[in-house]
Amino acid sequence: MIIMPVFSSVSSKFQYTMDLDQVTYQLTFQYNFRENFWYMDLADVNGNTIRTGFKLTVGYYLLNQYRGNAVPPGNFIVLNLANDATIPLNFDTFGQQYQLVYITEAEIASGVITGG
Repeated sequence: MIIMPVFSSVSSKFQYTMDLDQVTYQLTFQYNFRENFWYMDLADVNGNTIRTGFKLTVGYYLLNQYRGNAVPPGNFIVLNLANDATIPLNFDTFGQQYQLVYITEAEIASGVITGG
């Protein structure tokens, strides 16, 4: 499991590259203040769009419906680290109470961690 870095204390939009299952991807995160939700875009290392507009929803496997579309072979999920559903995922709690993690293909294949 890879804990994805969050830079929300710096900006409502941030981007970085990350190796996921031996492939480098570019991830862009943006907070929509009108909707009060974080969104993630996924691109290849050269910035070519793979998928945009992943709404970061707690407990939902983000890549399940996109298999076979150049997405990473593992899966992303937002976890509630404090296990307190009374505090929502928002601009201030992402990276604190809530964390985006990537479950690797090997972890899913081994059955140690489910991937959706």
